[in-house]
Amino acid sequence: IIYLEANRKRTIVHCMTKDIVVPAVIRDTVEMVGDKVMRVHRSFAVNRDHVVELTGTRLVLDDGTTISIPAKRLPDVKAELMGD
Repeated sequence: IIYLEANRKRTIVHCMTKDIVVPAVIRDTVEMVGDKVMRVHRSFAVNRDHVVELTGTRLVLDDGTTISIPAKRLPDVKAELMGD
């Protein structure tokens, strides 16, 4: 799993080779997946192992995906990435 994306009452699970649609809201899907995935936005959760960099308010993943981080969530995201 690279990242999760909310899509109404479903979640799109973006994996290395394909995308899977799960019939559950993102909050429930994050709980099912476990600790490797962290919520970074209302509509996105990312696998920490696939984060390449955090520049300003943008998170870049190793597949080239860029996700905007809301300013109010930025300190929490930084803390989680640093392992605090």
